Amino acid sequence: MKALAFALLTGLAVALAAPAAAAELFDKLPARVRAQRERGEQVVRTQEMGGSKWPAVTVYQLAAVPPEVAMAVFTDFAEQPSYLRACCGLVRAVVRDAAVGENPRVQRVFYELEVPIFSNERYELLETLSKGQDGSYSVTWKKIGEGGRSDDIVGRAYFEPRGNGTLFSYYNYVKMNAFGSGPLAGQSVDRTKRTIDAMTRHMEKRYAAGGRRLRADIARLRAAFDG
Repeated sequence: MKALAFALLTGLAVALAAPAAAAELFDKLPARVRAQRERGEQVVRTQEMGGSKWPAVTVYQLAAVPPEVAMAVFTDFAEQPSYLRACCGLVRAVVRDAAVGENPRVQRVFYELEVPIFSNERYELLETLSKGQDGSYSVTWKKIGEGGRSDDIVGRAYFEPRGNGTLFSYYNYVKMNAFGSGPLAGQSVDRTKRTIDAMTRHMEKRYAAGGRRLRADIARLRAAFDG
């Protein structure tokens, strides 16, 4: 299992090596676009990818929470359907291995998404958590196994300190060539935009309310990096 985890992580590092870190890309955007974000507007960039009917999508959104809170809530994978089903069609998210290769910073998560017209999409991702010395956090993911219609899925969520809150940067690329998937490309981008907005609002709501679950999420995150 450890050898498998190492091989998958190596493949993920290669897959994400080409795009620069999402926050670095944000700083290179035109000033008028960065100003949109600073006004609290969501910034969305798409990139056509050779060999895929769907583009890669990058979304930037400010969250009025510390990066640690954003990361802790984001990585509570099992909770995601409770706030992403109605808006974004996430039916299930099940952590099938909370410590791949006995590493709590690497998790295997199963997802099920509602898909218009077609049957639901089901697949697994290998999720890898990282922490930066500047107080930033990130999660990278890569599809594993043969589930679902996509040829591959790779992405990264990055939580960078920005003022009193967090710049939430999200990059996702679904390599999709399944029959009939082309007309759904726009819907996939719209779903990503709704997902990030819903995630941000949920982070802010959880932070404002506090409570046992938030404390447990933060404790789980700290234990993953302190262990």
